[in-house]
Amino acid sequence: MTEGFWGVPWLVWTALAAVVGALFTVFQIPAQTAHTVGITHFVLRWFHSITWFLLALSFLLRAVSPRLSGVADVLALAGLAAYVGFWVTILRTNG
Repeated sequence: MTEGFWGVPWLVWTALAAVVGALFTVFQIPAQTAHTVGITHFVLRWFHSITWFLLALSFLLRAVSPRLSGVADVLALAGLAAYVGFWVTILRTNG
């Protein structure tokens, strides 16, 4: 198995990120999601899960082949963008 971050194999990171993504797909956060509509609702409801699934895919690509690390980096950055969008939306909704 390919060694990953902190010496933990990339496939273990893949599984952990996928489980977290699945949990956030089932359990909504934050509470104000129920009181929003449109793109705000979509971002609050799905972007946190999308973040974790993009990270899981990034980790999986790293496990498959080191040659795919460039694509994995792009997916990880897309996950970061989704997470930032999620938090910006939360802050704007609470404001």
